[in-house]
Order: sequence, then structure tokens, then C-alpha cells
Amino acid sequence: MQSCLMSAIDPSGWIADKRYVGRGMITPHKKPPPNGELSEAAKEANKSINKIRQVVERAIARIKS
Repeated sequence: MQSCLMSAIDPSGWIADKRYVGRGMITPHKKPPPNGELSEAAKEANKSINKIRQVVERAIARIKS
């Protein structure tokens, strides 16, 4: 079931994890299968995204505990 709220909000500036690839959000690059390697540019982009996500994830964990 999809929420009407999600259809009314523009998620293009949101940062999400890999499960949201293809939904218009900023997500890390996935490794190409099989035994693929990411380019250096993709690795740097993933580092930048993960630095931001780390702060958010820690804040959520603090709220929960």
C-alpha cells in the first residue's frame, strides 16, 4: 500500500540507503554484479552519502534509547 503523503512530497533531496534506489532519492551506488567494482568517483560519492547518513542514524538511535 502506498501512502498519499509520499505522492505529494518531492523526495529528490532526501538521502536514503540502497533499498530506495530508483525512487528519486540520493542513494549510494551499488556494486555491479558479479564481483564488480565501483569506480573511484562512485566510492567517493558513497563516502559522502554515508557520512551524512551516519549522523542521522546515530541521532535516531539516541532517540530510541
